Amino acid sequence: MTASAIGGEVILLAVILILAFMQWHNRLPPIEKVVKLIDALNTKGGNLLILSGGAILGSWASLRLLYYVLERSQEGKLTQDNSFAMLGISFITGNFTGGFLATLFKTMTGESSKSHPETPTSDAE
Repeated sequence: MTASAIGGEVILLAVILILAFMQWHNRLPPIEKVVKLIDALNTKGGNLLILSGGAILGSWASLRLLYYVLERSQEGKLTQDNSFAMLGISFITGNFTGGFLATLFKTMTGESSKSHPETPTSDAE
């Protein structure tokens, strides 16, 4: 196992232990408050918040990967024409970050779109 995989397992175990401790001492929020939070996130503003977080995460990951590849290239551990590293950068910047940003911009533009034309229904008459 790598250090990052062990770190992830430790964090997951710590979260589970904290939740169990909070449950034992009746410190968890009531289910009604959790439902209200989820309902708030299920609005357009909540979607914008989630998509903004995804876009920020994608941008951070792409910059981190780019600097990692540049560092490895300067150390001589990675040749400049390594296709796997370039494929990773291309995926992170194009698909992952671009997907979040495209969805974020589409959500911010409004309700009307070509996929949902504004035509009256038979009930409106």
